Amino acid sequence: MIRARSARELRQGQGRGRSRVLLAAVTSAFGLAGALTPVASVAAADDWPVLVALFEQRGLKVEVDAPRCLERDLFGYYERSRQRIVVCPRGNRRETLLHEGWHGVQALCLRGKPLLPKEVLDRGLTGRDRRDLDRLYGANGWNREAEARVMASLPLPAYRTWLEAACGPLEEPQP
Repeated sequence: MIRARSARELRQGQGRGRSRVLLAAVTSAFGLAGALTPVASVAAADDWPVLVALFEQRGLKVEVDAPRCLERDLFGYYERSRQRIVVCPRGNRRETLLHEGWHGVQALCLRGKPLLPKEVLDRGLTGRDRRDLDRLYGANGWNREAEARVMASLPLPAYRTWLEAACGPLEEPQP
């Protein structure tokens, strides 16, 4: 679940500026240096349909707005029982979709097992992220939430690569 951390982070896109450093840490930790070099991606405002399709093709529903979005500072959430990603109409909706979508990946594809080792998570989190995680999540939820925050900060090509690593590639329709 994503909640607002500060007005400054909202204006700055919730820390997406660290994505290059994080991408290097993730790729080197898995021996993939150079394999996930970001390529020019569609502008964030234009890639919403692509992002929604990434999740819907894997059986996750994506909804914009829901009654719970009235909760103060709630950006979105993943509802496991309905395999539903809800993105509230506030904050960085693209990053919220990637974050909550990763919770769907964790539930459906990874079956609750972490994909990224703690060392990589530590390098990908800001000091504020670590403090928030320690304060808001117990030992059972820390890894899941940290991984979702880290994954949401990656460029789209890298995110897609990790999504396929976790869930497998989508099968092409047979003619």
